Amino acid sequence: MAELSDRLENVLNEARMLLLGGQVLLGFTYRICFEPAFDSMARSVHLVEVTALGIMTAGLGWLITPAAYHRIAEHGCQTERVHAFTTAVLDWGLLPFCVGLGLSFYPVAIALRLPHAAIIALLVFLLSAGSWYGAGLLRPRSERQRQVRPKLSDGENEK
Repeated sequence: MAELSDRLENVLNEARMLLLGGQVLLGFTYRICFEPAFDSMARSVHLVEVTALGIMTAGLGWLITPAAYHRIAEHGCQTERVHAFTTAVLDWGLLPFCVGLGLSFYPVAIALRLPHAAIIALLVFLLSAGSWYGAGLLRPRSERQRQVRPKLSDGENEK
């Protein structure tokens, strides 16, 4: 098994990459608000877009928490708790982006006058969730169980 410092460095680097990707997705989601066709859309479409922006912003805040936890709760120390917390956050960190991405495609489909805009939004959600979470679910159960974190000894619980 890799050493704690290596595992922690990997998971924090992954958090940084996801944070950057989340910022890009949020920026693209804001883009439709500046299109001329957006003003002429129904109020319900505007509410869907605002909801998507809110969910994705909350997701971005969720992805920021591992760095803050590392610095504030653990005082910058490399502990198994930081690794476990960051892994748990990253396991669920992309879900708000899946939902927000699906919702943000609804106004796009309306603006492009595509039929069945709600179905398109649902398919985008399912595609993003399947892409981001599907690979992990396809692994054999025994392999997933091997990656469960080891129990902490009494010495590792201290800072």
